[in-house]
Amino acid sequence: MAESSKIQWCDATFNPWIGCTKVGPLCTHCYAEEMMDHRYGRVQWGDKGTRSRTSEGNWKLPYRWDRKAAADPEVPRRVFCASLADFFEDRAELQPWREDAWKVIQETPNLIWLILTKRFSQAGHFLETQQTIPKGLWIGCSIGTQEEVEQHFGAIRFISQYAPVFLSLEPLLEQVDITRYLVELPKLWVIAGGESGTKARETNVNALIKVGDDCARHEVPFFLKQLGKRPILDGSPLSLRDAKGGDWDEWPECLRIRQLPEF
Repeated sequence: MAESSKIQWCDATFNPWIGCTKVGPLCTHCYAEEMMDHRYGRVQWGDKGTRSRTSEGNWKLPYRWDRKAAADPEVPRRVFCASLADFFEDRAELQPWREDAWKVIQETPNLIWLILTKRFSQAGHFLETQQTIPKGLWIGCSIGTQEEVEQHFGAIRFISQYAPVFLSLEPLLEQVDITRYLVELPKLWVIAGGESGTKARETNVNALIKVGDDCARHEVPFFLKQLGKRPILDGSPLSLRDAKGGDWDEWPECLRIRQLPEF
């Protein structure tokens, strides 16, 4: 792909529309809201805010990527869908856009589609109503506290009946036990990381280490994106040159893991 993404676990991003509403503690310092609402004024965040469909030129990009991937199997092809929105947000005006985006996903079979959501029940209902599920589809479920781990297991397991799941533990706000996910979900990929940005909350590096160790124990691929802006190891802050804690060389050696699943 000519287009690239700064998000390390994907190769490109495709945003069918822009805008969202905060739904939990992980959303507190939403980078998309900061950028698209506060900085650029493209949309207004929130239940009573606005949503903006992206350009027709942007909607054509996945077809270009798909043609390249069809011609060369070695071409990077992981596409993060809706990095500036939530694909499954329940708003009436989004339904036709979602149907259009789903058509794009179905018509680009050479791409790996990674849809990340915090709306697990809506995602499960959507998948349940589809006649066919694209083979390259993965549903990402964003959770970052033990309460969320326990609260959403049933909905995420339901999703896993229809598509492989990747857990996004970013920002990881506390130590969590995801053993049940590692054991019971049929196909899983775990991504984790700390929070970045000027108001970033602390990241317990030992909590990241535990997740990585648990994944290794259960032979589930683990991908550490970054330590975050305020990593704490054994009770003491780590002093890092990289503002997001994204420099692999500054990490504890046991966390230098960026594994990919078999797509």
